[in-house]
Amino acid sequence: MQLSLSPAFSVAPKPVSCKRTVSLAAPRSRYGVPRRLSMVRATDDASDPVPKAKSGASTDADMFASKDLIEDVLDTSELGSRGEGWFVAQLAAFAVLLFPPAGLTGAVDSLALLCLVSGLTLASISLYNLGPSLSPLPKPRKNHALVTDGLYALSRHPMYGGVLLAALGLSVLSHNETRLLTTIGLWWILDNKANLEEKALEELYPEYPQYKAKVKKFIPYLL
Repeated sequence: MQLSLSPAFSVAPKPVSCKRTVSLAAPRSRYGVPRRLSMVRATDDASDPVPKAKSGASTDADMFASKDLIEDVLDTSELGSRGEGWFVAQLAAFAVLLFPPAGLTGAVDSLALLCLVSGLTLASISLYNLGPSLSPLPKPRKNHALVTDGLYALSRHPMYGGVLLAALGLSVLSHNETRLLTTIGLWWILDNKANLEEKALEELYPEYPQYKAKVKKFIPYLL
């Protein structure tokens, strides 16, 4: 009778992680000294991760730092001192540009009509106030007299201001973009013409700089 003996327990062999260094013979250098290349190969069970090369910048980087931006905007410690009102006005202007309310058309047209009538009235009264000092040229006439009363007590060039108001009102009332652009160009022309005229008036009248410092240029109390 044969007896078969088996151990009470068996020990399974554990995988052993190891690294093998493979040396490759390389050609000798120019001085006859042999060069060796060493390559380390990890076994499948090796636990050392291979570091990834850095590409310099993260692909998911937030170029606007949105999180910090939101925190800054929602910070109430300096509320009211950072120009929030201008930002709200900017958003309102954008909204009106993109979605103009139909109900405001009548109000805008009424305001444009008021500008047109006011401008014509302003220019007409200015002509009367100037009298014999009226000249189409920036250089004063030979028998010129400085006018500082009437509308000229409120504006240095009320006639120019009246023309600009009337042009603006006509442009908006007629819904004509060409007229509006022309009004902007007319403002630039009259502004430069008035500067040339004032330079000549300062040479003729020593009191003109003081008058200039107190009175608006085109529109009384406004501009």
